[in-house]
Amino acid sequence: MIIGDTLTDIYEKTLDELKRAKEQESQFGDTLELINYSCCLKNPRSRFIGTQSRMHSLRYLIGELCWYLSGEKSIERISNYSTFWNQLVDEKNEVNSNYGYRAFHKCINRKNQFQWVVEELKRDKSSRRAILLLNLFEEDYSQMHKTKDFPCTIYLHFLVRNNKLNMLTYMRSNDFIYGFCNDVPFFTILQEILAVTLGIELGYYYHNAGSEHIYMRHFHLLNYTPATFSRRNGEVFPIIQKADLDWIFEYLPNVERYIREGTSYPTESDNKPDFIRFIVQKLQEYWVPKI
Repeated sequence: MIIGDTLTDIYEKTLDELKRAKEQESQFGDTLELINYSCCLKNPRSRFIGTQSRMHSLRYLIGELCWYLSGEKSIERISNYSTFWNQLVDEKNEVNSNYGYRAFHKCINRKNQFQWVVEELKRDKSSRRAILLLNLFEEDYSQMHKTKDFPCTIYLHFLVRNNKLNMLTYMRSNDFIYGFCNDVPFFTILQEILAVTLGIELGYYYHNAGSEHIYMRHFHLLNYTPATFSRRNGEVFPIIQKADLDWIFEYLPNVERYIREGTSYPTESDNKPDFIRFIVQKLQEYWVPKI
Protein backbone atom coordinates (compact mmCIF):
# COMPACT_ATOMS: atom_id res chain seq x y z
CA MET A 1 0.00 0.00 0.00
CA ILE A 2 1.19 3.48 -0.89
CA ILE A 3 0.93 5.83 2.10
CA GLY A 4 1.18 9.60 2.01
CA ASP A 5 0.39 12.61 4.16
CA THR A 6 -0.83 14.54 1.11
CA LEU A 7 -2.34 13.71 -2.25
CA THR A 8 0.79 15.11 -3.87
CA ASP A 9 2.87 12.52 -1.98
CA ILE A 10 0.61 9.72 -3.19
CA TYR A 11 0.53 11.05 -6.76
CA GLU A 12 4.32 11.08 -7.05
CA LYS A 13 4.82 7.71 -5.32
CA THR A 14 2.22 6.12 -7.62
CA LEU A 15 3.93 7.49 -10.72
CA ASP A 16 7.14 5.83 -9.51
CA GLU A 17 5.25 2.52 -9.21
CA LEU A 18 3.67 2.95 -12.64
CA LYS A 19 7.11 3.33 -14.19
CA ARG A 20 7.72 -0.30 -13.20
CA ALA A 21 4.23 -1.52 -14.14
CA LYS A 22 3.36 -4.00 -16.88
CA GLU A 23 1.93 -2.96 -20.23
CA GLN A 24 -1.73 -3.81 -20.76
CA GLU A 25 -3.98 -3.31 -23.77
CA SER A 26 -7.41 -1.78 -23.31
CA GLN A 27 -10.31 -0.71 -25.51
CA PHE A 28 -9.22 2.91 -25.02
CA GLY A 29 -5.51 2.44 -25.74
CA ASP A 30 -2.36 0.88 -24.34
CA THR A 31 -1.65 1.37 -20.64
CA LEU A 32 0.76 0.64 -17.84
CA GLU A 33 -1.29 -1.08 -15.16
CA LEU A 34 -1.13 -1.81 -11.44
CA ILE A 35 -3.50 -4.61 -10.37
CA ASN A 36 -5.06 -4.44 -6.89
CA TYR A 37 -3.78 -0.90 -6.31
CA SER A 38 -4.18 0.54 -2.82
CA CYS A 39 -3.20 3.80 -1.18
CA CYS A 40 -3.86 5.64 2.07
CA LEU A 41 -4.15 9.42 2.33
CA LYS A 42 -3.47 10.26 5.98
CA ASN A 43 -4.76 13.83 5.70
CA PRO A 44 -7.86 13.85 3.46
CA ARG A 45 -7.88 17.65 3.49
CA SER A 46 -4.53 17.68 1.65
CA ARG A 47 -6.38 16.88 -1.56
CA PHE A 48 -4.78 19.36 -4.01
CA ILE A 49 -1.94 18.04 -6.20
CA GLY A 50 0.96 20.49 -6.37
CA THR A 51 3.27 18.63 -8.77
CA GLN A 52 4.08 21.09 -11.56
CA SER A 53 3.30 18.77 -14.49
CA ARG A 54 -0.11 17.80 -13.06
CA MET A 55 -1.01 20.64 -10.71
CA HIS A 56 -4.72 20.56 -10.05
CA SER A 57 -7.13 22.97 -11.68
CA LEU A 58 -9.07 24.47 -8.78
CA ARG A 59 -11.54 25.81 -11.32
CA TYR A 60 -12.35 22.29 -12.50
CA LEU A 61 -12.54 20.80 -8.99
CA ILE A 62 -15.05 23.46 -7.95
CA GLY A 63 -17.05 23.06 -11.16
CA GLU A 64 -17.19 19.30 -10.71
CA LEU A 65 -18.20 19.65 -7.05
CA CYS A 66 -21.14 21.88 -8.00
CA TRP A 67 -22.12 19.47 -10.78
CA TYR A 68 -22.08 16.51 -8.41
CA LEU A 69 -24.12 18.40 -5.83
CA SER A 70 -26.68 19.29 -8.52
CA GLY A 71 -27.20 15.60 -9.34
CA GLU A 72 -27.65 16.50 -13.02
CA LYS A 73 -26.76 13.69 -15.42
CA SER A 74 -26.69 16.16 -18.30
CA ILE A 75 -23.22 17.40 -19.24
CA GLU A 76 -24.52 20.94 -19.85
CA ARG A 77 -23.06 22.20 -16.56
CA ILE A 78 -19.79 20.25 -16.38
CA SER A 79 -18.91 20.91 -20.04
CA ASN A 80 -18.28 24.52 -19.03
CA TYR A 81 -15.30 23.28 -17.02
CA SER A 82 -13.98 20.47 -19.22
CA THR A 83 -14.73 19.06 -22.67
CA PHE A 84 -13.57 15.62 -21.48
CA TRP A 85 -17.12 14.58 -20.64
CA ASN A 86 -18.32 15.21 -24.22
CA GLN A 87 -16.80 11.91 -25.33
CA LEU A 88 -18.85 9.94 -22.78
CA VAL A 89 -22.37 11.19 -23.50
CA ASP A 90 -25.24 8.97 -24.62
CA GLU A 91 -28.04 9.81 -27.05
CA LYS A 92 -29.75 11.87 -24.32
CA ASN A 93 -26.63 14.01 -23.86
CA GLU A 94 -26.20 12.46 -20.41
CA VAL A 95 -23.43 10.60 -18.60
CA ASN A 96 -23.74 7.96 -15.89
CA SER A 97 -20.89 9.12 -13.67
CA ASN A 98 -22.51 12.00 -11.86
CA TYR A 99 -21.85 10.41 -8.50
CA GLY A 100 -23.87 13.12 -6.79
CA TYR A 101 -27.01 11.84 -8.50
CA ARG A 102 -26.38 8.42 -7.01
CA ALA A 103 -25.36 9.68 -3.55
CA PHE A 104 -27.72 12.60 -2.94
CA HIS A 105 -30.65 12.37 -5.36
CA LYS A 106 -31.60 8.78 -6.17
CA CYS A 107 -33.86 7.64 -3.33
CA ILE A 108 -34.66 4.29 -1.77
CA ASN A 109 -37.80 4.41 0.39
CA ARG A 110 -37.69 8.23 0.17
CA LYS A 111 -34.13 8.47 1.44
CA ASN A 112 -31.01 9.01 -0.59
CA GLN A 113 -27.93 6.89 0.05
CA PHE A 114 -26.11 9.64 1.91
CA GLN A 115 -29.03 9.88 4.36
CA TRP A 116 -28.96 6.10 4.85
CA VAL A 117 -25.24 6.26 5.69
CA VAL A 118 -25.75 9.13 8.16
CA GLU A 119 -28.59 7.32 9.91
CA GLU A 120 -26.67 4.05 10.07
CA LEU A 121 -23.61 5.61 11.72
CA LYS A 122 -25.79 7.56 14.14
CA ARG A 123 -27.57 4.31 15.01
CA ASP A 124 -24.33 2.39 15.54
CA LYS A 125 -21.01 4.21 15.36
CA SER A 126 -19.16 0.90 15.04
CA SER A 127 -21.31 -0.28 12.11
CA ARG A 128 -19.73 -1.91 9.07
CA ARG A 129 -22.90 -1.38 7.00
CA ALA A 130 -22.43 2.28 6.04
CA ILE A 131 -21.93 1.70 2.31
CA LEU A 132 -22.79 4.03 -0.54
CA LEU A 133 -23.15 2.18 -3.86
CA LEU A 134 -22.15 4.06 -7.01
CA ASN A 135 -22.41 1.24 -9.53
CA LEU A 136 -26.10 0.34 -9.53
CA PHE A 137 -27.10 -3.07 -10.82
CA GLU A 138 -30.48 -2.19 -12.33
CA GLU A 139 -29.32 1.03 -13.99
CA ASP A 140 -25.83 0.11 -15.11
CA TYR A 141 -25.61 -3.58 -15.93
CA SER A 142 -28.51 -3.50 -18.38
CA GLN A 143 -26.53 -1.04 -20.52
CA MET A 144 -23.00 -2.22 -19.76
CA HIS A 145 -22.01 -2.53 -23.42
CA LYS A 146 -24.28 0.19 -24.75
CA THR A 147 -22.86 3.10 -22.79
CA LYS A 148 -19.44 4.74 -23.04
CA ASP A 149 -19.67 5.53 -19.35
CA PHE A 150 -20.08 2.39 -17.25
CA PRO A 151 -19.33 3.81 -13.76
CA CYS A 152 -15.86 3.01 -12.47
CA THR A 153 -16.57 3.39 -8.76
CA ILE A 154 -18.28 0.42 -7.15
CA TYR A 155 -18.81 1.67 -3.61
CA LEU A 156 -17.74 4.02 -0.82
CA HIS A 157 -17.46 2.46 2.64
CA PHE A 158 -17.40 4.50 5.84
CA LEU A 159 -15.97 3.18 9.11
CA VAL A 160 -15.78 5.12 12.38
CA ARG A 161 -12.81 4.00 14.46
CA ASN A 162 -11.38 5.85 17.49
CA ASN A 163 -14.12 8.43 16.90
CA LYS A 164 -12.65 9.30 13.49
CA LEU A 165 -14.35 8.79 10.13
CA ASN A 166 -12.37 6.64 7.71
CA MET A 167 -13.45 6.23 4.10
CA LEU A 168 -12.65 3.31 1.81
CA THR A 169 -13.28 3.60 -1.93
CA TYR A 170 -13.25 0.64 -4.30
CA MET A 171 -13.05 1.13 -8.07
CA ARG A 172 -13.14 -1.57 -10.73
CA SER A 173 -11.01 0.63 -13.03
CA ASN A 174 -9.23 3.93 -12.50
CA ASP A 175 -7.37 6.10 -14.99
CA PHE A 176 -4.69 7.59 -12.75
CA ILE A 177 -4.26 10.96 -14.47
CA TYR A 178 -7.87 12.04 -15.02
CA GLY A 179 -9.88 9.63 -12.88
CA PHE A 180 -7.84 9.28 -9.69
CA CYS A 181 -6.65 12.87 -9.58
CA ASN A 182 -10.17 14.32 -9.89
CA ASP A 183 -12.10 11.62 -8.00
CA VAL A 184 -10.12 11.79 -4.77
CA PRO A 185 -10.80 15.51 -4.12
CA PHE A 186 -14.56 15.00 -4.41
CA PHE A 187 -14.55 11.79 -2.38
CA THR A 188 -12.54 13.40 0.43
CA ILE A 189 -14.87 16.43 0.43
CA LEU A 190 -17.75 13.98 0.81
CA GLN A 191 -15.85 12.30 3.65
CA GLU A 192 -15.38 15.68 5.34
CA ILE A 193 -19.07 16.58 4.89
CA LEU A 194 -20.07 13.30 6.54
CA ALA A 195 -17.60 13.74 9.40
CA VAL A 196 -18.98 17.22 10.12
CA THR A 197 -22.56 15.90 9.89
CA LEU A 198 -21.71 13.23 12.47
CA GLY A 199 -19.71 15.64 14.64
CA ILE A 200 -16.49 13.57 14.57
CA GLU A 201 -12.94 14.03 13.30
CA LEU A 202 -11.58 12.99 9.93
CA GLY A 203 -9.69 9.73 9.82
CA TYR A 204 -7.83 8.32 6.81
CA TYR A 205 -8.91 8.04 3.18
CA TYR A 206 -8.21 4.68 1.49
CA HIS A 207 -8.40 4.28 -2.29
CA ASN A 208 -8.47 0.85 -3.91
CA ALA A 209 -8.70 -0.08 -7.59
CA GLY A 210 -8.78 -3.43 -9.36
CA SER A 211 -6.96 -1.77 -12.26
CA GLU A 212 -5.05 1.47 -11.70
CA HIS A 213 -3.53 2.54 -14.99
CA ILE A 214 -1.97 5.31 -17.04
CA TYR A 215 -2.64 5.68 -20.77
CA MET A 216 0.12 6.01 -23.33
CA ARG A 217 -0.88 9.62 -24.08
CA HIS A 218 0.11 10.45 -20.49
CA PHE A 219 3.37 8.48 -20.31
CA HIS A 220 5.33 11.74 -20.47
CA LEU A 221 3.97 12.60 -17.02
CA LEU A 222 5.89 9.67 -15.54
CA ASN A 223 8.98 11.87 -15.66
CA TYR A 224 8.09 14.61 -13.20
CA THR A 225 9.82 17.20 -11.07
CA PRO A 226 8.73 16.73 -7.43
CA ALA A 227 6.53 19.44 -5.98
CA THR A 228 8.25 22.10 -3.94
CA PHE A 229 7.74 22.14 -0.17
CA SER A 230 5.42 25.14 -0.41
CA ARG A 231 3.12 23.31 -2.85
CA ARG A 232 3.09 19.99 -1.04
CA ASN A 233 0.67 20.84 1.79
CA GLY A 234 -2.39 20.76 -0.46
CA GLU A 235 -4.90 22.25 2.03
CA VAL A 236 -6.48 24.69 -0.39
CA PHE A 237 -10.13 24.47 0.67
CA PRO A 238 -11.23 25.99 4.00
CA ILE A 239 -12.30 23.53 6.68
CA ILE A 240 -15.95 22.54 6.32
CA GLN A 241 -17.99 23.48 9.38
CA LYS A 242 -21.51 22.63 10.51
CA ALA A 243 -22.73 26.04 9.29
CA ASP A 244 -21.66 25.04 5.76
CA LEU A 245 -23.82 21.93 5.49
CA ASP A 246 -27.19 23.38 4.48
CA TRP A 247 -25.48 25.82 2.13
CA ILE A 248 -23.55 23.03 0.42
CA PHE A 249 -26.63 21.06 -0.55
CA GLU A 250 -29.24 23.80 -0.98
CA TYR A 251 -27.23 26.74 -2.24
CA LEU A 252 -24.10 25.86 -4.19
CA PRO A 253 -25.61 24.17 -7.26
CA ASN A 254 -27.96 27.11 -7.89
CA VAL A 255 -25.47 29.86 -7.16
CA GLU A 256 -22.92 28.29 -9.51
CA ARG A 257 -25.43 28.49 -12.34
CA TYR A 258 -26.49 32.04 -11.42
CA ILE A 259 -22.91 33.30 -11.40
CA ARG A 260 -21.87 31.42 -14.55
CA GLU A 261 -24.90 32.62 -16.52
CA GLY A 262 -24.56 36.20 -15.29
CA THR A 263 -27.93 36.35 -13.54
CA SER A 264 -28.61 37.60 -10.02
CA TYR A 265 -28.34 35.29 -7.04
CA PRO A 266 -29.54 35.48 -3.43
CA THR A 267 -27.93 38.36 -1.51
CA GLU A 268 -28.63 36.87 1.91
CA SER A 269 -25.38 35.00 1.37
CA ASP A 270 -23.32 37.90 2.72
CA ASN A 271 -22.87 35.98 5.97
CA LYS A 272 -21.64 32.80 4.30
CA PRO A 273 -19.43 30.42 6.31
CA ASP A 274 -15.80 30.10 5.20
CA PHE A 275 -16.05 27.09 2.86
CA ILE A 276 -19.06 28.48 1.00
CA ARG A 277 -17.61 31.97 0.81
CA PHE A 278 -14.41 30.54 -0.68
CA ILE A 279 -16.30 28.61 -3.37
CA VAL A 280 -18.49 31.60 -4.27
CA GLN A 281 -15.50 33.95 -4.45
CA LYS A 282 -13.70 31.58 -6.80
CA LEU A 283 -16.79 31.20 -9.00
CA GLN A 284 -17.02 34.97 -9.25
CA GLU A 285 -13.35 35.13 -10.25
CA TYR A 286 -13.94 32.55 -12.97
CA TRP A 287 -17.17 33.90 -14.41
CA VAL A 288 -17.73 37.58 -13.55
CA PRO A 289 -16.11 39.79 -16.23
CA LYS A 290 -13.41 42.13 -15.01
CA ILE A 291 -14.34 45.81 -15.50
